[in-house]
Amino acid sequence: MNLKMKLATGEEISLAEFGYNHIVVLCEDLEAFRAVEDKVMEEGALSSVEVTDDGQKIAAISGMRITGAQTVSNSDGSITGHFYTLDGTYDLDGGEYGEAGRILLGEEE
Repeated sequence: MNLKMKLATGEEISLAEFGYNHIVVLCEDLEAFRAVEDKVMEEGALSSVEVTDDGQKIAAISGMRITGAQTVSNSDGSITGHFYTLDGTYDLDGGEYGEAGRILLGEEE
């Protein structure tokens, strides 16, 4: 799995996990996390994003906003960063993410 999120600004960030209402990144250190945080918090960056897995689009989201962030220090010195999101219109494509999203949205059982 090779998750990436392309922001409206054109910036692309690697994701450890992506789901409804959260984004998780794995960063080398706190400074690297702050750089990612700056990218996602930039004005308009989340107005339209595209999430891909191994280069294949799995979701397009518009109007998402960050409601909070949390970091966890790992034993190797790396940082796991959690961004909590709210709002947004999700257009989920195929694959397990799409199926899970459609179930969460009540579109499938």
